[in-house]
Amino acid sequence: MGGAGSKNGGDPVKSIMRRADVDQLMRAVRDLPFSKGHHVLREFVDALESEYAFGRGPMVGRFLEQMDTSALSSAGVSVGDFVEWTQWIEALVRVSYEGKNYISISELRVQWGLAQAATPSSYSCGSTVVAPAYATAYPAAQAHLASATPIAVAQPVGAPVATAVASPVSTPYGYGTTPVAQPVYYS
Repeated sequence: MGGAGSKNGGDPVKSIMRRADVDQLMRAVRDLPFSKGHHVLREFVDALESEYAFGRGPMVGRFLEQMDTSALSSAGVSVGDFVEWTQWIEALVRVSYEGKNYISISELRVQWGLAQAATPSSYSCGSTVVAPAYATAYPAAQAHLASATPIAVAQPVGAPVATAVASPVSTPYGYGTTPVAQPVYYS
């Protein structure tokens, strides 16, 4: 995928990046070839994360080369259609991790039913209610936003105190609001 190119010598992902607008790219996120939570979606998003969030080389291409196509045929999805869909998703992720910030890997996981959304649900810990913390892999271009915001606030030990550490950051075009940090609760 990433640098391998297609039979005609061009990179199909770069071609999609040049011609598609953000609405077309985001439509591919919603038009899944499988039901939400499917293991092929999980394997694909893991490859995207390895390649784009962690910089581990052409992991999407390796995923496609090593993928067992029986999962595709059992779901009624042709290999060609699946490869084309992965190119659209990879174009969106590549653009996002090169600075446009349309979507993060974590947001893909949530939209595809592979992770729980970071909602203000709470857990009980004795008499203290604590909001769960969520790790999120953000595109590198958002790193400056997170570092400009204080991450921890010193509070005296005693009664629980809730302190909002950061406010949400909207992505361009309004696609998703990504929390930079969760509230901190002290006990």
